[in-house]
Amino acid sequence: MDLRVRHKVIGLALGSALLPAIALSAFIAIQEQRSSEKIQNELRTIVSKNLDDTVGEIYGLCVTANDLVQKHVNASLNVAVHLVEEAGGVSLGEKEVEWHAINQFTHEYDDMLLPELMVGKEWLGQNYSEAQPTPIVDSVRSLVGGTATIFQRMNEEGDMLRVATNVALPDGTRAIGTYIPAVNPDGTANEVVSDVLRGETFRGRAFVVNDWYLTAYRPIYEPDGRTVLGVLYVGVRQESVASLRRALSGIEIGKSGFTWVMYGEDPDRAGEFTYYTEDRFPHDADSDLIVDVNNDKFYEEIRNEAILLKPGEVGTKRVSWRDPANPAKINDTEIHYTYFRDWDWVIGVTAFAADYAEPKRVISQAFFNILIGTAFGSVIVVIIVGLLSTYLGGLIARPITFLTTVAEKVAQGDIGGAMVMAEEGQSKAIGEDLAKAKDETGDLYRSIMAMIENLKQLIGEVKDSSGQLLDSASEISGTARLQEGTVADFGSSSNEIAAAVKEITTTAKELTSTMSNVSESAKQTGHSAGESRGYLDDMRGGAEELAEATQSISEKLSIITERASNINNIVTTIAKVADQTNLLSLNAAIEAEKAGEFGLGFAVVAREIRRLADQTAVATLDIEQMVKEMQSSVNAGVMEMDKFHQAVRGSVEDIGNLSSQMEKIIKQVQALAPRFDSVTEGMEAQATGASQISDAVGQLNSAARQTSASLQNFKSATEKLDRAVKNMDDGVSRFRIDSNDSSDAEEEGDQA
Repeated sequence: MDLRVRHKVIGLALGSALLPAIALSAFIAIQEQRSSEKIQNELRTIVSKNLDDTVGEIYGLCVTANDLVQKHVNASLNVAVHLVEEAGGVSLGEKEVEWHAINQFTHEYDDMLLPELMVGKEWLGQNYSEAQPTPIVDSVRSLVGGTATIFQRMNEEGDMLRVATNVALPDGTRAIGTYIPAVNPDGTANEVVSDVLRGETFRGRAFVVNDWYLTAYRPIYEPDGRTVLGVLYVGVRQESVASLRRALSGIEIGKSGFTWVMYGEDPDRAGEFTYYTEDRFPHDADSDLIVDVNNDKFYEEIRNEAILLKPGEVGTKRVSWRDPANPAKINDTEIHYTYFRDWDWVIGVTAFAADYAEPKRVISQAFFNILIGTAFGSVIVVIIVGLLSTYLGGLIARPITFLTTVAEKVAQGDIGGAMVMAEEGQSKAIGEDLAKAKDETGDLYRSIMAMIENLKQLIGEVKDSSGQLLDSASEISGTARLQEGTVADFGSSSNEIAAAVKEITTTAKELTSTMSNVSESAKQTGHSAGESRGYLDDMRGGAEELAEATQSISEKLSIITERASNINNIVTTIAKVADQTNLLSLNAAIEAEKAGEFGLGFAVVAREIRRLADQTAVATLDIEQMVKEMQSSVNAGVMEMDKFHQAVRGSVEDIGNLSSQMEKIIKQVQALAPRFDSVTEGMEAQATGASQISDAVGQLNSAARQTSASLQNFKSATEKLDRAVKNMDDGVSRFRIDSNDSSDAEEEGDQA
């Protein structure tokens, strides 16, 4: 970047003013971010704790309300008991009445006959109308409020029928004829009936006809004091606790937050909101329809998590959901909740993150105002520093500009003019004497003056020496040219020698390779001949075994001929026996004829024997003929085997002769291999020697090239030296040491 000293001074001053301002602004911005995050975290912690405390307070209110209502119910029960006793107690009448009994859970009905239930001597009747008073129960309501009922036991199982009550059905009629079953629809024992049948008073939350009540159920006994006849009930509807609702509606959760209560485990009303801040609750009253931005039913998730909490334990969930009135708006909320098991209430408070963003906004605005003030102050400081740096930059830059002009004259070679300007023109240029200045500009002025004086002296000495250097350089250059020619001739000769040696080496290597191939071929020939001899030996052995086999076959055929002769002898004997048998049978036949009737059987036997003898004779002739043919064939085979045996013996002798000749060939071929190896070794030695000669010549050639290169470098150096001396002479001639030289140079320039 091309900047003058004055501009650099101004830039340095402005940078020194701007950097702190920028650093301060960055520090403020970073602190604003950190402070905002820290304050946001602190606010979130405080809000979370306040929400926990709020949920805890609501839980405490519910516990207190439950205790107070239960005490009120207990007091109401005492009033009801007193009224019953004062009226003469409860008993069964002699007359039976018909009841259309309806299960309060399943709404199934059953018609039955039950004895009249008497209070004192008065039957309670079957009063469905609110306009007509019912004994005892209406008196309790008028005295202490709430609801009251007298139950009659229906059966051995313990189902309890409402025979007198001020609990109303949705149509406004009294709920008599409905009953509490001893067994719930899910198969479990009803808690109220179980406690009453054990003779205990049930106190707590119970389902009454169509809603949940805080109740007390006291057993009514028969006169024997052991059998449960019925139940006396008093209760207050759970959602009719006005003080609790007022307390819930008075709780403020920021600017937009709200409180809510939903049922937790009630199979009929689980997830249903029983209370919420009406003017702030933005959702549908059915929690199953409320979803977050991910379409998750977050109130259902809260309900499922809440029923697992311990008493008084608080859960937390952060949820983002779309505003039903403005779907483009995303509401970030924090929900804290707990579970009041006695009433099956999931109690929650919902706070909006936007309600607690105001402190962060105020702090961010304060930091922004500080940042703007810092920027405005920085601009004023920069303006002041800019004006001051412009003035100071001029003071610093003028002496340097003057000294730069002096240095330019020195660079142009006008040493005399530069010295005159430095000594005489400074006062006119800058208005002060730099030789007397005590600052850095004075030091620079004195150094430049000393440099000009030294340069003037040096140029004179260089002019004297340049002529001598020029002569010496010319002589050195001539000598280098002569040496370069000699080295070139030597290099050419060594190249020719190296080429010849390379040819010798190549030829020797080729011969060595050829002899190696011949030697290898001889070895392979010997090996192949050895294998062939082995094959001949195998053939000879096979032929000998074949000869032995033919000899054995011939012997076996001779034995067969001998056995055939024996068979002929046996056949002859059999023929003779047949003839004798025939004669004997003939004699027997004659004797049988002589015997007459007594020789008939013997004659038959003799005839059969004669026929058998005839067959034997015929078979004997056939066997004899076959044996003769077999002997003839065997004799012919023996003769052929003898001929084959002789031929095999001849082949064995031929193979033996061939094996002997092959052995001689193998020995001769094996004798050639060492000779080939000797020749190969000689050729390798010759090639090695030639290679060594080639290497030596190569080294000489390399040395010659190096020498030539060195001479080239030397020659180049001398030429450079010559040019440098000339250039130095020309350069020195440009310098004008005094004013006269300067005027002479100008005149020469004009003449040119």
